[in-house]
Amino acid sequence: MLPTELMQILNRDFPCRELQIRHLSALLSPTLPSPSTVVLHGLEATGKTSLIKQYLHLSKFPHAIVSSRECVTGRHLLERTLAACVASVAALPESETDASAYSRCENLSALAAQLQRLLEGHGKFFLVLDGIDRQRDAPITLFPALARFGEIISNLTTVFLVSIPSPRLLHRPGVPHIHFPAYARSQAIHILSLNPPPIFLNLNEEYTAEEHEEDRKWLWPRFLVATWDSLAKGAARDLVRFREVARMLWEEFVAPIRKGEYGTRDFSRLMVRMRGLFQKEDVLVDGIVPQEKDAQQIIKRPKKGKIAPIKFVQKLVLRMGFQFSSDTRPPILL
Repeated sequence: MLPTELMQILNRDFPCRELQIRHLSALLSPTLPSPSTVVLHGLEATGKTSLIKQYLHLSKFPHAIVSSRECVTGRHLLERTLAACVASVAALPESETDASAYSRCENLSALAAQLQRLLEGHGKFFLVLDGIDRQRDAPITLFPALARFGEIISNLTTVFLVSIPSPRLLHRPGVPHIHFPAYARSQAIHILSLNPPPIFLNLNEEYTAEEHEEDRKWLWPRFLVATWDSLAKGAARDLVRFREVARMLWEEFVAPIRKGEYGTRDFSRLMVRMRGLFQKEDVLVDGIVPQEKDAQQIIKRPKKGKIAPIKFVQKLVLRMGFQFSSDTRPPILL
């Protein structure tokens, strides 16, 4: 188990993940033996990658993290894995590792031999493969072979980060799994409430920073509840999308407060005033073209009974299409 101070830091940085942190501290313990393979699974934006990175950083374990999204082929993944492990071992104090001796890695057998020679004489080493289930051009034997590296190399633990593990992903029973479930409504609101955005951009002498801090901590959670119940409940699939939707609505929601029309604690009156903001779904539609709000910029339809004028190019294209469709003569070959 990690010291109490490190556990408190992890619980502070990753709220609502106390169970997963305890499982990690038990499996990846600095004093107890660790399994050769650990699987962390869960949907996107559930904290798998961030938590394992912070855990290994605070525990000061020698480790290497490889993102499968950055690898084009299976061989590219093997070469990136070996390069990351060599760089991590070379950064250790009193290490005399020559990086030029580990330049080539063509297959899984070569990777196992290179890692066994690299980690010989060292302590525990953790290899984290992020998104390995979405690796492109991956051979069938990739996952089972990587899972058995710990049987060959006694001081190596391989950590797989996957979205949905299949029953026969590793072809090996007894592999510990840690599940990262999606955040519930109360958990998502609690996490986003820890960092409220500012209400006012510029403060004056009469309105201090302490008062502004109290007001935004009071208003932001109530705004998140209204956003979740109206839009994010069915549209925001994860915590990141929920935060994006809330941030996009926040500036328009607090605009009457910045103008002085409402106070910072007039949440009920402000909800009545801005109820149309939570009824439209324009903020949920992704696009690169900004929406036109000015009525003068909206294209006016022609009045009933009148035909809109046709431009010269459009008229020319219509005439050419009509001429080619009605012409029955055989085409002239040039």
